[in-house]
Amino acid sequence: CLLTVLCCATSSSGAPIPRGAGIGGEVIPKMVVSNRILANVAGKPITVFDVMKQMDMHFHQRFPEYASSPMLRYQFFQANWRQTLLDLVDKELIMADAREVGLPVKKGDVRDELERTFGPHLMVALSQIGMSYEDAYRMVEEEISIRRMVFMRVHYKAQQQITPGVVKDEYERYVCNFDSNPVWTYRVLSIRGRNAEEQALVANRAETLQKEGIADLTELKKRLETEGLPEGVSISVSSDFEHRAEDLSAAYLASLRTLNSGEMTSPIAQNSRDQQRIYRIFHLLACDESHPEDFGDRSRDIENAMLQDAVVEGRVKYIQSLRERFRVQDDIAALVPEDFQPFQLV
Repeated sequence: CLLTVLCCATSSSGAPIPRGAGIGGEVIPKMVVSNRILANVAGKPITVFDVMKQMDMHFHQRFPEYASSPMLRYQFFQANWRQTLLDLVDKELIMADAREVGLPVKKGDVRDELERTFGPHLMVALSQIGMSYEDAYRMVEEEISIRRMVFMRVHYKAQQQITPGVVKDEYERYVCNFDSNPVWTYRVLSIRGRNAEEQALVANRAETLQKEGIADLTELKKRLETEGLPEGVSISVSSDFEHRAEDLSAAYLASLRTLNSGEMTSPIAQNSRDQQRIYRIFHLLACDESHPEDFGDRSRDIENAMLQDAVVEGRVKYIQSLRERFRVQDDIAALVPEDFQPFQLV
């Protein structure tokens, strides 16, 4: 196997670096690095220093304002070194493929990328993170090679897969599976009472008034109360509710679905949570439904999502094919001792 993690190799741990003195005698912590070979890919060893250089570049790209903070740099290293090792192994596999292909990278492209990464004051930025110009140049050159190889091996193939016909088919599935999930805006008039017969009489009178043209629940309540309610019978009208289907009981939803906006149900006998009989009249004020986007508006999002999925799947297959081709073991992390700590702050 060309990927060898040397768990038993002797690490060259440097002696603790003396702490420096900051302003006013403040002690500045230093980071000690236990360097060792972590992996070997296609004949090229990957050491802790290699991982550290890669993280230094990423740290500077993401947090340039903290480049001079040993503590934040140490925390970043601790959190990211294992994943960075895995990424470096993948990069070395892609670089091995690039060398076989003979993919060229122009010096001008590397210089432009260096300036974009580290800014116009390149040497000052490199000095802050302790990286030589040669190392930075090599790393950026490799990054460009890797991007181009991934485009050639993965992105280009993914683009070929996502044809207009494929996008159209996916749009049709989107329309078929579209859930309008409407928002129901409604009010409820409730008739409660201790005597079921008297309660039913009030409900029947309410229905008669509806047929006579009363189309507002507040007005209906006022009319019923004006005519006089039997003792023990009460009427209430809710405020406006706004609910989606998942927030409604089955009984409420079934009642609302019989209505168009502006319509009311006849009194419906239902049981409350405490199993008391209640007559309810539902008034649907509005039902706002969402609708599927037109193909012209949706197709670009569908294409981008499908392309992203194809790229993710294609990259996994590409890396797997490289691992098989170069006989590289899959589970690198398992071969690095869990308790191995390459960085210490002293």
